[in-house]
Amino acid sequence: MTKSEFKECVSAYYQTEVFGEAFNEALIGKFSDSVHRYKIATFLQLETETKARLRPTILELGGSVEGEEQSRQSGRELAESIGADNWQQFVSMLRDLGEPLLDRQREIAVTAPAPYRHLADSMREHGEAIQKFAEMEVAGESENSADDMAALLRFPFPYPQ
Repeated sequence: MTKSEFKECVSAYYQTEVFGEAFNEALIGKFSDSVHRYKIATFLQLETETKARLRPTILELGGSVEGEEQSRQSGRELAESIGADNWQQFVSMLRDLGEPLLDRQREIAVTAPAPYRHLADSMREHGEAIQKFAEMEVAGESENSADDMAALLRFPFPYPQ
């Protein structure tokens, strides 16, 4: 993969984080259970922190760190499609949408230019944590489902009491 191709990939990652941040911001108010809200907040924080981590590389490669309004709007619209307190709808949708994104993240992690492999690997880990969360939740294994996402955070939240 060339630097130019990687620039396109990291810019697309960035817009996905913009989408995910707007999605989770719009979604969190739809759930009343404190543990569900914690898990969505953890997902939101992961999107926010990842977006910040991508910015230096995007700028180094000559890209833009402006979040596209279309990405935000798409995230909000998807959140609106999820019923209030419909946790299974949320995690099932997340699992189904996440698999192709994770496949792409894994591919990029292997082919990224050497100076950017660490960042590409971190994006793969990001995708794997979200996918594991969704798969565990769908399977009814919710006890520690958000742990991998929380482990990636610089500023994690306390688990609700």
